[in-house]
Amino acid sequence: MKKRIFAICIFLVLAALCFSSCSCDDFDITGQKATTTESTEKETEKTHSIEPESTPETTIETIPETAPEPATETTTETTPETSYEPATETTIETTPETAPESMPETTAETVTETELETETTAPVTESTPENPTEQDPTSYNVKFAFEYDKAVAGQEFTVTLSVDSADTVNVDGLIAYMLKYDSNVLEFLGFTNYGELVTSSVAGNNSISNGIVNLGYNPAVVANGNICDLSFRVKANASAGTKTTISMSADAAKNRVSVGKVIAPSIDVEITG
Repeated sequence: MKKRIFAICIFLVLAALCFSSCSCDDFDITGQKATTTESTEKETEKTHSIEPESTPETTIETIPETAPEPATETTTETTPETSYEPATETTIETTPETAPESMPETTAETVTETELETETTAPVTESTPENPTEQDPTSYNVKFAFEYDKAVAGQEFTVTLSVDSADTVNVDGLIAYMLKYDSNVLEFLGFTNYGELVTSSVAGNNSISNGIVNLGYNPAVVANGNICDLSFRVKANASAGTKTTISMSADAAKNRVSVGKVIAPSIDVEITG
């Protein structure tokens, strides 16, 4: 306890001495107020009054939303349809051919028809001949005809082609074409035994070829007589009593124009045993 009292006393003495020393210093300098203490106090105040540095505000700039640019509208130009003018119709003039002295030779095709008939093709004259089935067989200008003796199964036979004309009708062309027959019953072997109407024609024996009889005359003639024979063979399997037809198309002309009333050849053949 005594120690404490002693310490306090010493403290008070020291404090009094300090106070006394400070008071003298303040007014010791020729009338000027000392600034030391004041400066010290100010520094002390500054020390205690230093405010913490404020953290600078961070400003976040907001980037404005960029509005999407509107899509560019694509305009499609429509090309107008082109109107086409109709093509000008062209007229082609046909120059008639110069008629030769004899009727032209034409290659024939052999075709098997229904009922197995064989036919050949021939040129068409400027006028179409009348249908022989509709004509009166006693009224004609030119008549073609077939004749035969007999036809035996498995054997050959001949059919004679002839022509008969009215006395007042002369012609410069005769044609027989498109041979038809039943190929199940008959086999055609060819033309034989040419008559005077063939040998005296403009082309002679060459007038008959490729299944066509095409005769030309200069000057024109009245055609009468045998033309040629047609050779056939009867098939071995043909039954006795079988009937079949042989026919051709035909025409007669003068200056390449049909004389009209022409009867084509046709005949029914009966097979014998």
